[in-house]
Amino acid sequence: MKKISFLIILLFTFHSVFSLEEVSTNQENQILTNSKDKLEYFGDTQKYVLVERTDLRRYDNGKYTGLTSREVRSFVNPIAAPKNDASEYLNNSWFSGNFMVFEATKSANSLTAKGLDDFIPSTFHISPNGKLTVVPKDKGFPSFRSFPTFPEEEIKPGDSWVGEAIRTVDPLNKGIYTKLQIVVQYTYVGKETYKGTPVYHLKAKWATRYGSGTLYHDWEGDETLVKATGSHNADVMVSIETGAAILISDTVDETFFYKDGNYVTYKGKITLFTEFPPSFDKTEITSALSKIATIKTDSPSEDYYKDGVLTGNVSGGTSGSNGYGSGYSNGSDFDSNFQVNTSSGYLGNGGAETSFVPKPSTQTVVTKPAVDEAKNDMVVEETDVGLRLSVRNLQFYPDSSELLASEKSRLDEIAAVLKLAPESTFLVEGHSASTGNPTGEKNLSVERAKSIVDELVKRGIPAKQFIYRGLGSEVPIADNSTSEGKAQNRRVEITILE
Repeated sequence: MKKISFLIILLFTFHSVFSLEEVSTNQENQILTNSKDKLEYFGDTQKYVLVERTDLRRYDNGKYTGLTSREVRSFVNPIAAPKNDASEYLNNSWFSGNFMVFEATKSANSLTAKGLDDFIPSTFHISPNGKLTVVPKDKGFPSFRSFPTFPEEEIKPGDSWVGEAIRTVDPLNKGIYTKLQIVVQYTYVGKETYKGTPVYHLKAKWATRYGSGTLYHDWEGDETLVKATGSHNADVMVSIETGAAILISDTVDETFFYKDGNYVTYKGKITLFTEFPPSFDKTEITSALSKIATIKTDSPSEDYYKDGVLTGNVSGGTSGSNGYGSGYSNGSDFDSNFQVNTSSGYLGNGGAETSFVPKPSTQTVVTKPAVDEAKNDMVVEETDVGLRLSVRNLQFYPDSSELLASEKSRLDEIAAVLKLAPESTFLVEGHSASTGNPTGEKNLSVERAKSIVDELVKRGIPAKQFIYRGLGSEVPIADNSTSEGKAQNRRVEITILE
């Protein structure tokens, strides 16, 4: 049976896939007792997939304008604590991952390949009481921090407590994330069984209060957002074994007001769930790939910083969506040069959140190796998010996403290998050589990534297994000033996510 678990953080999702009615109410399955229980987060040592789906009705200035739907899927990895002087964080649970955002999710979307709309990095740790802190740089995700928060004392069914949390929102999807400080009232319902897993059932209620007439304001958020009001009512199922929230079902009704006099209201359901990715025989797949591609085992020959963001073969980051915004990307390694910053002051009246500031800046490391020999112009390497196959020097018709017939054999070989992981998710990323037209390069790389997906689907791989995006010429692996380098950069990378 596929193991299901859920992370303790709340990342908004669109389109609820189950309801709380699934929680067993049968007397024989309920293990509700009157004894006292101590809630505590112990974390998890396995990789997991965090999925958030949200289905919200949107009203602009009081008029219904449609259904807002998105999906965020994140492949999250446990990581070792960074070496720094902040000893209070060393023994907490640390995570890093990649959150992928899909806008305008449709009911039939599960049957099609999904094009990525955004991805943003985040690395975070969770304390035993549920407090979540993002490091080293806060990019808005995860959208809920320290939710749920556990009391220090033992509790019995019916007991209540109050905990503070931080929430990030981007109601107009502007890419500007505003932090809201919230005060949550929790009520412990008791022990139950959810899908065969013993859980603690919590009720959580809080009001949305921000801006005018309140104590809270994020000076680094959207300066046009002047006020927010509303309410949330959530049911939370917490694993007794790990203390991780394996289900969060939130009913939302809130309104955001802007300087121009306009306001937007969202009403609906937000649901979060996480599952462990299906296993596959990596040895078998690597052996099959070695017959058609070069297996890369050496470390990158050169690292450099690009556009103030650290990229490349480093520890992954995490991110997610706030219900109205989106995200995904790679994170960064940690070293001993960390500073603790407790004075960011993004909230009024002393509501600052502890964060880490790395030295040098947190950037995405882009590897820039020399042009190398590769069997069939294909290279395989292990990454933090999975096994990646780089298919280089792809031959398309000029300025087109249509592959030349000469590529048929390579695609046949690739499809045969991917079929060895029938339940896995494949991330297909298109890259182009630099031509001096970044917009055109980006658009063409998306079209070519989608073309590769379509060709692999024709070869018998279900479309629902694919996620794709294009990066244009943003991540070169060779020198664009030579024809050989351009050929290396004109590639598609296929990662078996895990």
